[in-house]
Amino acid sequence: MYCGVPAHEVFHALRYAGIFLLTISIFAAGIYAGTYFGIMLVERRNAWTAVPILEERAGRYFSSADFTYACMGALVLLGNSFFLISKSLINVINPLHRLKWDFYFSAWDKFLHAGHYPHDLLLPAINAISAGRVLDFLYFFWLNAIFLLTLYNLFGDKMPHRRLRFLWVYFLSWVLLGSLAATVFNSVGPLFYHSFYPETPDVYAAVGQNIDTLQKQAFTFAGMTRVLLLRWQGNDAMIDANAISAMPSMHVAIAWLAVLYAREINRCFFYLVLLFFVCILIGSVYLGFHYAIDGYVSVIAVSMIWWIMGKVIDRHFTRVEKLGDA
Repeated sequence: MYCGVPAHEVFHALRYAGIFLLTISIFAAGIYAGTYFGIMLVERRNAWTAVPILEERAGRYFSSADFTYACMGALVLLGNSFFLISKSLINVINPLHRLKWDFYFSAWDKFLHAGHYPHDLLLPAINAISAGRVLDFLYFFWLNAIFLLTLYNLFGDKMPHRRLRFLWVYFLSWVLLGSLAATVFNSVGPLFYHSFYPETPDVYAAVGQNIDTLQKQAFTFAGMTRVLLLRWQGNDAMIDANAISAMPSMHVAIAWLAVLYAREINRCFFYLVLLFFVCILIGSVYLGFHYAIDGYVSVIAVSMIWWIMGKVIDRHFTRVEKLGDA
């Protein structure tokens, strides 16, 4: 209402909430069906005798705190659908050219890296080992990886402290970083720098040229996303499927949250997720969607939220307590 968004665009955006609910429903149905066939295969029951066993186990689950948490967690994650609305309205609330944060972030990037722009260091190094397409795939596989991790948190994690800590930090990261901070520090990032500031020297020309080179060889997600984001930015709709926003990097923020969470679960899993995080951090700069400082700020902010929420949840659960212990 404050931004004057037409009602039909709000309802259009809410379809993403419906897609999320549908995905959760399909996942839950898959667990139910998998349990049923697991009873038949592992416990060697026939189709009829497996039914009462499934009903008994389902009844225990639906009456447990585990199911309650899964429902509440799903509602919290459902709220992330509104992130798409808030992201689309960033430039309405805080116009890009008002403070021109990109100039500051670009200068700070150069200062922090000893007088070099980070992409000048990364592009030749990554291209020398032909890892550009790997980073492109992983950067856009990020959403799937994080979604699988949140599903594990909702349906698989048995440690109340750990699962609540992850959920709270996940939610607060999107609210405080993805919505609030992104609005205050409205910026477009290296890949779109010259498109929005054509009067300035194109210091990030090499980033766009690198994407073009990869795109000529074969399809890239980065090339497709660049075209779509620019098209959506220039259309008449106030709310689109996505919008351009650099500071802070939610890719890096949530990937770092995954690292903090994985450290509490399993050492091997931790190293795997840490490697994934490094690829996302490097990819965010290599592909040009973020300044390096966007990722650094995200890591610091998520670490602070993680520490604070750990102390808060300490008042309610011990860190080794499992569901059913209380």
